[in-house]
Amino acid sequence: MADAWAEQMLTAYPNSPADRDVVETLRSLLQRKILPQQAAESLTSAYDPLIRSGKTDTENLWGVYCAAIASLGHDVSSRGLLVSALLSISRLPDIVDDKGQPVMQNRQIFWRDVPDFAFWMSEGPAGMVSDREVVAKPERLRASRIAAAFGAEYLGELDREKHHAPRDGMRNLAFDHLMQALRWGFEDEEDVKRARLSAPQAATWILTAGPSLYQAVKERFSVGDYDGGSFDMERWNLWKGRFAELAAFERADAEPRRMAGLAVEEMQKIEKEA
Repeated sequence: MADAWAEQMLTAYPNSPADRDVVETLRSLLQRKILPQQAAESLTSAYDPLIRSGKTDTENLWGVYCAAIASLGHDVSSRGLLVSALLSISRLPDIVDDKGQPVMQNRQIFWRDVPDFAFWMSEGPAGMVSDREVVAKPERLRASRIAAAFGAEYLGELDREKHHAPRDGMRNLAFDHLMQALRWGFEDEEDVKRARLSAPQAATWILTAGPSLYQAVKERFSVGDYDGGSFDMERWNLWKGRFAELAAFERADAEPRRMAGLAVEEMQKIEKEA
């Protein structure tokens, strides 16, 4: 699988040595030829000279990385390797300029803050999925669910890390998915579609990274892209109620209902153990 994905990506980036290096590094990682730490060093070394020269745009780097997540992250082992490599990237030494100052992109430091990864995840596989889009590209829904599984697993690991920017980015992404799925109740056919397109992703965040999200609730973590948006007990209880509503909504598909019921149970368990 890694070979087929890599060959497809190399066709997409024929003239960019740095991007081709990223593809080959991820191929080696997913074929278990190198360790996540080695992959992190190889990935960043391809971009370090560009970043030091002022070319700090990471769109292609994270575009390739997100493509690997979407295509190969359904495999639990491969997803774990991609999470570990990303964690290893954030532990690398900071890139500094000629004056000894850390190089930044959008106020995030290379590489400790993993600049813009969360943004390109949200613009790529973790972005909102429309019913029309799924008709044209059925694989888009699958990629969205895989991205949620990756993000939730990554967030669960980030709680133990020293630098908080990557964690905050994943919290924002989780908030987006939960709001997309649970902002409104479940009553009609449009709600059936919404449940199909977004509820499994929202439930995945709770089932995989629920304790991390509950910690964000206790901190009343503020989400930048929402006016007044934050993790808090009022919103946590709203989400729990909406999951319960979906679980009992007989017109919805079986899988969203099942996952919603599991999410309610997990949220209740987290509350009891807190």
